[in-house]
Amino acid sequence: MIDYAETYAARGWRVLPLYWFDETLGRCACGREGCTSPVKHPIGQLVPHGLTDATSEITVLRRWWAMYPKANIGIATGADSGLVVLDIDPRHGGNEAARDLVKRHGNFTKTLQSRTGSGGLHLIYRHPGIVVRNSAGALGAGLDVRGDGGYIVAPPSNHASGGVYTWADPDTPLADLPAWMMRGTTNAETNHAARTTPETIPHGTQHYTLVSIAGTMRKRGCTESEIAALLHEMNKRCEQPASPRNIDKIAESVAGYAPDEVLGVVLDEVTRATDPSASRRFYSLAEILTEQVARIEELRANGGTLPGITTGFARLDDMTMGLQKSELIVLAARPSMGKTAMATSMAQSAAAHEVVVVIFSVEMARGPLGDRFLATTTGIESVQLRSGRLTDEEMRKTHIAVSVLSDMPIYICDESAITTRSMQAICEALPTPPGIIFVDYLQLVRAQGRYNREDEAISEVSIGLKGLAKTFECPVVALAQLNRNVEHRSSKRPALADLRGSGQIEQDADVVMFIHRPEVYGETHIDLGARSLVAEGLAEIIVSKQRNGPIGSIVLRFDAKTTRFEDYDYNTLNVGSHNGTGARNEKVPF
Repeated sequence: MIDYAETYAARGWRVLPLYWFDETLGRCACGREGCTSPVKHPIGQLVPHGLTDATSEITVLRRWWAMYPKANIGIATGADSGLVVLDIDPRHGGNEAARDLVKRHGNFTKTLQSRTGSGGLHLIYRHPGIVVRNSAGALGAGLDVRGDGGYIVAPPSNHASGGVYTWADPDTPLADLPAWMMRGTTNAETNHAARTTPETIPHGTQHYTLVSIAGTMRKRGCTESEIAALLHEMNKRCEQPASPRNIDKIAESVAGYAPDEVLGVVLDEVTRATDPSASRRFYSLAEILTEQVARIEELRANGGTLPGITTGFARLDDMTMGLQKSELIVLAARPSMGKTAMATSMAQSAAAHEVVVVIFSVEMARGPLGDRFLATTTGIESVQLRSGRLTDEEMRKTHIAVSVLSDMPIYICDESAITTRSMQAICEALPTPPGIIFVDYLQLVRAQGRYNREDEAISEVSIGLKGLAKTFECPVVALAQLNRNVEHRSSKRPALADLRGSGQIEQDADVVMFIHRPEVYGETHIDLGARSLVAEGLAEIIVSKQRNGPIGSIVLRFDAKTTRFEDYDYNTLNVGSHNGTGARNEKVPF
């Protein structure tokens, strides 16, 4: 593998190591059951910042592959490597879509090609020198473009199916990116809808999704014919596609309003007018159980994959089974414990899996929040980003991180005086319903009514956030402050009674998690019963309530300088002196 990696680096392509298919394990070498991206994701131990760590430096590559000789090879696409790749996946209709493109634009220009391990094709073109964003389905079903901020798996990597990536003719020179492809990947409306709309739109949400896309296009001045063209394309992603007549009816109805008239209430009217089932408010038990059994069978067929949205932390996912739709998850801590840092980490992890993320940042302005995303992605200290004191290499990493993050479906609202009703209206204006909502933080959200006591106002907000989760059938993660009682007792470990302002929060929440960092209080160890860990650089995530699962705690690493949480390796223990002096940080077998 290293010979191939060095060959690619010699061509100026940036390379990174990926996990491979382990025949002994019978699954991805990362070892995680139900891995969502088998044999395609970076080896975090070697490239902790993912794509930003890709390099063409031979000494670094040799060190990586000396540690993992079987590692698959990833090649970064975009301006730095000078590559743009059209990924044709026949499993999702890529061959048919490619034939349609040939009919419209003529044969593809001869260029470097590789066969994927699953039988697909990579057409590799020369980067045009302007930003080419990644897109999924913008050119047609089963056609993905890997541009700036993307990467491909390169020969001779292996595939989870047992296949191997191969070159068609490695000496074929790169051709220029066709003009029609460049136009297709920079069309704002199509590209945005393709990025933010799921590959498969569930039957229960498809009508609302299509109406929302139409509303967004109309607000941007698109005509009825333009709206209809994109809706017909998005309709192909629906589990049960609507009739062409119904698609045209949606486009006609939405186009009947002026762009500045398209608000949430208008979209509700269009939904009711074009979808008779929208008025339905109850379901028989037989229907509900049929849906649940179908969901269980699908999970079983996929090897028990995570039913919820990943938190980005393996142990926390194991305990919660991910963040579940329609649930209110409260993430609470005292100030400066890392609530916002953990929320942004979860948000980025969800968005990386193409989940539409909405963040209501009531406390922090959008600029500093953007710095948080950059710090966690680049590994550059937040204070450096705020001051602008960056080296050329750090600036390069920052630009790459911007490209990667910009392609993620994350939307941020930093209005300070906002109600849960306003949040619903803002979410309704999105082209696609939110897949997960974050609120930072609960006690700062404004109540709709007037109350004499703070706990009454917070109760209304808590109930409203739970309603938001049920309305959009997605998880709502609400950050919350703890009261000062924690500071005035010997044990600083938070409990449910410490939630500030109202017992209603505990009652409404499906899951309550606390962040506890003992080192903040001068404590040297985290006590895990039979084990004790040196507290420096660690955080305990305590799940104190889980309506549909177990309670307990897990440990994460926390880097305060970059405000980044990471999984803690339970195969080694950070042990040290228990007398509070001479604590050491040596690793010993678990």
